[in-house]
Formats: sequence, C-alpha cells, structure tokens
Amino acid sequence: MQVNPDVLTNVIESALLAAAGDKRWENAINRGAQLIEEERCLPTTNGALLIFSPSGREYNTTETECRTGDELCEAYRKGRPCKHRAAFRLLAMIEAAEEASASSH
Repeated sequence: MQVNPDVLTNVIESALLAAAGDKRWENAINRGAQLIEEERCLPTTNGALLIFSPSGREYNTTETECRTGDELCEAYRKGRPCKHRAAFRLLAMIEAAEEASASSH
C-alpha cells in the first residue's frame, strides 16, 4: 500500500509527540512506519490490516488486536505496543489527514 511520504512524515511526527516518554510506543511507531514504507501493509475488506512481516508471518491487525494465524502477536499477548497495531493506527491517521485535506479544498 503506497502512501504520500509527506503525509506519512507528518503523521509519524504527530504520533511520536503523542507517545513522548513512552519508549515502547515510540519504538512501535518507528517500526510500524517502516512496515508502511516497505509496503508490507494491505487493507482487508473487513477493516483489518494484513501485514506481511519480515519474519515471513502474516499478521491480521486491528486497532485493538493483533494475530498471526490462531495466535496473538507476541507483543500484544504480553500487553506491549506492537509495530503491527502502530502501523494500523498510522494508516488510520493518514486516511484522516487525507480526508481533512480533501474536504478543505
């Protein structure tokens, strides 16, 4: 999935500001952004995001849950921020930014 790099940069900066002081979320945001930049994210018809991980696994991710097959993502299972949910949230922020920009023109 390709995104406007300028919008992505702005969204990353905004997300990092919101997570300031939470190193785990900051790391997840940076790693989630990398998944987006590498075009490893594919929106699904049910509103989830299919993420093709560098590990070779596929993750089915929503804002609140992250799974690979029948198992929870390890970070999610441990109650930690994961790069997959961060990517989901970043893409939602990009969509909202693009919609706001389109409606202001």
